[in-house]
Amino acid sequence: VVLEQANHISGTVTSDGTTGIGGITVAAGPYDPGTGQYEHIAWAMTSSEPGAEGTYDLGGLPTGSYVVQFWDDSGGYLDQYYSTAEPGTRDIQLATPVEVLGSGETTSCIDAQMMVGATVSGAVTESDGISGIGEIDVVPVFWQSDGGDGGWWDAQWHRSVRTESDGRFTLGVFEPGETFRLLF
Repeated sequence: VVLEQANHISGTVTSDGTTGIGGITVAAGPYDPGTGQYEHIAWAMTSSEPGAEGTYDLGGLPTGSYVVQFWDDSGGYLDQYYSTAEPGTRDIQLATPVEVLGSGETTSCIDAQMMVGATVSGAVTESDGISGIGEIDVVPVFWQSDGGDGGWWDAQWHRSVRTESDGRFTLGVFEPGETFRLLF
C-alpha cells in the first residue's frame, strides 16, 4: 500500500487587505453545484501570533477540488467563500473552486478580506420605558419568498440573543441592507 502525502491550502485572512485577523475559522470541502451538497473535511483557525496574524494552513487534504469558507464565531465579520471573481462572496454558487493537485503540495495565496457586519442594538423595557427586562429572546425574522406572490416569515433562532439583566441586547452580524423584523 502506497499512501499519498496529504496536501494543504494556505493563505491569509485580513480586515483591510493588509491587517491579518486571528481567530477566523477556515474550512474546505468538496461542493457539488448540481445537488448543492457541501461538506467540510478540513478546518483551521487563523493565527493570532504576532507577525503571523491571519495566516492559516489547512492540511490533510487529498487531491481534489475544494470550496473554502471563512467565518467569525465572535460575530464581528460576515461569513464568506473564497472567490477570485467576486471577493467576499456570501453565495456558494459564486465561490471559486481551489484545485489541490499532486502529493504533499500546498496551494497557497487563498486569501480573504473579511467584511464587517452590521449589528442591531436596543433594550427591552417594562411598560414604563425605563426598567429593563433580562432573559428575553431577541430573534431576527426574515421574509422568505416562495418565488411567486407568497412566502413566509422565517424566525432564525440560530442568530438569536438574550437580553442582559438590564434589558440591553446587541444582535448581529448582518449584511448591510438586510431587512428583517424582530421577535421578542
